[in-house]
Amino acid sequence: MPRPDNAIFTLTRAMAKLADYDTKVQLTPATRQFFLTLAKTSAPPLSDHYRTIATSTDAAAIARADKVVSQDPLIHALLRNSIAPVLMNAGFRGNVIPGSAEATINVRTIPGTNPNDLVEEFQRVIADPRVEVTLANQGLGLPASAPSSEDTDLFRSLVRQARATFPGAEVTPYLFQAGTDAMAWRTRGIPVYGIYPYPITAGELTRMHGNDERVSVRSLEQGTEMIYKTLVEIAGKK
Repeated sequence: MPRPDNAIFTLTRAMAKLADYDTKVQLTPATRQFFLTLAKTSAPPLSDHYRTIATSTDAAAIARADKVVSQDPLIHALLRNSIAPVLMNAGFRGNVIPGSAEATINVRTIPGTNPNDLVEEFQRVIADPRVEVTLANQGLGLPASAPSSEDTDLFRSLVRQARATFPGAEVTPYLFQAGTDAMAWRTRGIPVYGIYPYPITAGELTRMHGNDERVSVRSLEQGTEMIYKTLVEIAGKK
């Protein structure tokens, strides 16, 4: 017999609240520099929005700019702790009303975020005492990892070779939206720089790790040349 407190209905209402919710904009020093660079290399009105996000202290102005630039999913993910439901589990038989339901949410956090603060934030947004929010990996926090310094021979070489390969190009740090193995090296004091060494269109970027993933032959040639010259410059030093 149907019940008004069906666990699946309760969970879906909680998920709907998270679907309509955005965590607040948070900028690291690298992200701030990245948006200042975008402001220099973009045309109005986007350039104005990027500059507002990087420099403004007006929460309303930042919110208006965020609403525009976050139409790009990649930019949206750069600005905040991102929320992505990835798994749901409820019920075990077609004629039995489930007593519980659960969802797994993948959260990519801005460096420096306390995951316990996010748990409290989600609990406030859902605002339903029947729904419990917990960390899936309780107590398995990641070790602190500082960004790689820009004051290294390798970084300076990357800047020089980028500008030599692509005259007039701006070079800026960038907070990557996905996970890498960089932390394993950085925690040992070894600098790591993840780069896009080739020109790539917005369409090509959306295909990354998907169907028809590709870059142009010319882009591949330019990227290979840049990396080769960087390695020769660094490895050739005595």
